[in-house]
Amino acid sequence: MKTIAQLLKHDFDKGSLYLYDSNNKLIYFEHSNGYWGKSEFDSNNNEIYYEQSDGYWVKREFDSNNNEIYYEQSDGYWVKREFDSNNNEIYYENSDGEIRDNRPKESCEGKQIREEMTNKEIEEMALEMYPKNEGYAKHERLFAQALAMKVRDKMEQKQCPKCHRDTIKNGACEGKIVEIDGKTYKLVELNK
Repeated sequence: MKTIAQLLKHDFDKGSLYLYDSNNKLIYFEHSNGYWGKSEFDSNNNEIYYEQSDGYWVKREFDSNNNEIYYEQSDGYWVKREFDSNNNEIYYENSDGEIRDNRPKESCEGKQIREEMTNKEIEEMALEMYPKNEGYAKHERLFAQALAMKVRDKMEQKQCPKCHRDTIKNGACEGKIVEIDGKTYKLVELNK
């Protein structure tokens, strides 16, 4: 397959080939030894793809505020990020297992905890309350069951499974009416 410089019959005696888009962004370069690189940009001039002739590549995704929310490179390394409305990074995760989660935690307000909840209800609550790791997607039910055990442990400790405070024991949540998946529940103190 011919390179772009070969197709254009570029004279390398005049130097390397550099091509720019209408926004003056470098979209392609090629040197006399055949080494090349190319870039693609989104409508906000963010580089969303870069590739080199040696096989190295990088993909990026950006949110509507131009924050980089996903990064992946050819060796398998990736990064996911979330940002708040002030463009502050509130979540970071990478393929090495590093996670920084500074997303606001919901309080027990709006969640129903009751002793007689079914395992299925607790699994559904657990999946909603704890962020799902993409690696568990194939084993969602096992993941839900593991999270349900966390929720049950907190319930047995008379702690709110969401905010982890002793809110149930001291009555801070008791009596609140909440709705989960269209079902209405009333918070009650466990083991009265």
